[in-house]
Amino acid sequence: MDLPFNTMRFLFLNLYRDRDMLTYLFSLTYLLLTCSAQTPTQGSAKGVDKGLHGMTVYWLAQETKHDRKIARRSVRLRWRRSNRVYTRVSKRFARDLLMQGSGMLYNKQLVQYAGRCGRQSRLRCMRVTVLNRRRFPMSKGAMGRALIPFRSLAVDTRKIPLGSRVYIPQLGKLLSRRGYRHDGCFVAHDRGGRIQGNRIDLFVGLPRLFYRRLGRHMPRYARLYLKHSACRSKP
Repeated sequence: MDLPFNTMRFLFLNLYRDRDMLTYLFSLTYLLLTCSAQTPTQGSAKGVDKGLHGMTVYWLAQETKHDRKIARRSVRLRWRRSNRVYTRVSKRFARDLLMQGSGMLYNKQLVQYAGRCGRQSRLRCMRVTVLNRRRFPMSKGAMGRALIPFRSLAVDTRKIPLGSRVYIPQLGKLLSRRGYRHDGCFVAHDRGGRIQGNRIDLFVGLPRLFYRRLGRHMPRYARLYLKHSACRSKP
């Protein structure tokens, strides 16, 4: 308990020297209220306040019918294991794949960006990993676990460790009002090269899900809490 020196002196003088019962009761009540307000259990229940963070979203890049049938497919996707050409895609889809990190081909196959093809431009050739859709229905995060729409976050690991449960009450209430039952608890499953400092990326799965559940209501900033009592159980 951290009390100022003058307050402690006042309490001791009233407790031991003054015989007035009213002053004694007042001093004792003040002491008890101060102790109860500074109990560590209340502080831990509220969690660790990480302050305001800028919020953005990311999703699966999608290869459209135009990309497959009409657009020029000039970018080679090489399989990471065998280095053979897996398929060819358009530059539009390649840019989107670089930005989002993973994408869905026209045949519903999931691929994830895995690096350059030597010194070649990434808009001419890039290496990808083909994901198992049974294990990873949407995508795979930096922890090697499946990303969950409206649950998984991409974070700066210097600020928030991977695997941390993050409580964002403002976003949870907003999703609940938009018809999606949510307790405000998220998990730091992923990291991003452009995610630095007080910024997080919310994984939303597909663009249509984002516009249906959040859209223009998405907050630009939200307050984050770690180790909050609301997120002790698994979401």
